[in-house]
Amino acid sequence: MKDLTQTNTDTIVALATKEQSTINIVRLSGPKAKELAFRLTGKDLLPRVATLCKIKDEENRLLDKCICIYYKAPFSFNGEDIVEFQCHGGFVVANEILNLLLRLDARLAEAGEFSKRAFLNGKLDLVQLESMAALIQAKSKKAALLLAQNLEGKLSNYIHDIRANMITILAQIEVMIDYSEEDLDTRLIESIKSYLNKLILEFSNIIENSKLAITSLEGLNLAIIGKPNVGKSSLLNALLLEDRAIVSDTKGTTRDVISEYINIDGNLLKVSDTAGIHKSKDDIEELGIKKSLEAAKKSNIVLCVFDSSQDLEKDDLEILRFASTLDSKVIAVLNKNDLESKTNLESKLQNNYKLKTISISSKNLSSIIRLKNLLKDILDTVSYEGVMLSSKEQSLKLESSLKSLKAALPFLTEGTLELASLEIGAALKGLASITHEFDTEEMLDSMFSQFCVGK
Repeated sequence: MKDLTQTNTDTIVALATKEQSTINIVRLSGPKAKELAFRLTGKDLLPRVATLCKIKDEENRLLDKCICIYYKAPFSFNGEDIVEFQCHGGFVVANEILNLLLRLDARLAEAGEFSKRAFLNGKLDLVQLESMAALIQAKSKKAALLLAQNLEGKLSNYIHDIRANMITILAQIEVMIDYSEEDLDTRLIESIKSYLNKLILEFSNIIENSKLAITSLEGLNLAIIGKPNVGKSSLLNALLLEDRAIVSDTKGTTRDVISEYINIDGNLLKVSDTAGIHKSKDDIEELGIKKSLEAAKKSNIVLCVFDSSQDLEKDDLEILRFASTLDSKVIAVLNKNDLESKTNLESKLQNNYKLKTISISSKNLSSIIRLKNLLKDILDTVSYEGVMLSSKEQSLKLESSLKSLKAALPFLTEGTLELASLEIGAALKGLASITHEFDTEEMLDSMFSQFCVGK
């Protein structure tokens, strides 16, 4: 395997901002960063001091006046000397500065190379890097807060402490194996089993509680379901404040799932309008209904829409039966409350089906505001307190460790310490892979390639 630190001898440069930013940042990192900055600006930059510098081209013509900041190693983001040139926005100036630095012996950075160097220099572990990459793509305020906690080291510190305790346990077991001729220390074994049972419960809770957190990184899903002509598409349009879905009195107008994003108090919701659910002999319509049911099963929140001016019909009852099988949060939306109603539909849904209900008219703005406030209250009940995972990969690795811990317990009970040691060692390896261990440079390169060039 190649030496992962070999590329750190290069001085790399890249744009750290998009080309159309008001202020562009050109980032320079490596052993020659300060030297190249001096050759470009003529100024001996002091660490962490913003310095106004004139940038001139090779014919001594002024390109721009920039703010230059020097971060001296090891007190920088990636542990190397870093110089950032904050120049005026636009494509031309930043690229001219970039090209000047390339001609002065810097190398164009690869995607994610600045962060890769931070990892290799021990400034960030794998959890923090994954959190940084996900934070850039976060689609809700709560997701951003979760990722910021892990970027700060909350998950990493938890795993570090658990690994330290498990290494001690592994050492104790190895000592008992070495002195296997003597009686086993049953009190110590019971103590180890008690700690492993505690970890099994903690890991199980973390994995379960993190499911929604991981989903929320992409935005939570909300499905609008109901029979034809109850106002599902009108409700979608009202939530979006635009005519996204076609509205018609003709049954079966919506034949496919239509999805759009809305932001409710910093929480991103992917809202899907679905085909009307009813018995149909039309093959295409049946396919749309099947997609409706699938969308509801995958959603975190389901709005079951009913026509409040009518009593429950056969199709409504089938939808209620289906809704009762969902793991999602289900809300019964009684639409068209602007029409005269002679039914006690709301009390039926509350008493007979134990559903949370809200009566609205999709034509009324105040109704839509009340619905959004209800959704906000539901989203606010989702808590990300405690240690949380921030990716499916982390969840799979912790599940692997959990499986090994469970397998170790019967071996401890039987006194088969060699096999217990193997399982605990496997659990340790799974935990280590969450924070820092990779087997090959190719695996590292694959992950860092998902970063932007200037990161």
